[in-house]
Amino acid sequence: DRGESHTFLFKYPIVETNHVVSKTGQKRAFHYHKDMTEYLYVTKGEMELNYLDEDGNHQSIIIHKFEMFEIDPYVYHWTIFNQDTEYLNFLTTIFDQHNPDSHKLALL
Repeated sequence: DRGESHTFLFKYPIVETNHVVSKTGQKRAFHYHKDMTEYLYVTKGEMELNYLDEDGNHQSIIIHKFEMFEIDPYVYHWTIFNQDTEYLNFLTTIFDQHNPDSHKLALL
């Protein structure tokens, strides 16, 4: 048995990758990006990804171990972790801590 191989193709060049560890019960994000496409790839556990689709409707999916999800610019999103989870966060722009491309949704 040689094991497994997982291949993923990206629409855009990846310029930054982050390894993220999240604990059970943690919530992250609650934002959108204007220029960045973001890819989430789960390496351990699973995450609940919530987002607003192009019509503003709430969508929720579970991303399992060895699955990836693409988040396009202007898609408001947040994650919930119902178990300890590790994932890789692939970005198409370098995240600038002093001028982040991370925007909160304006409430009316």
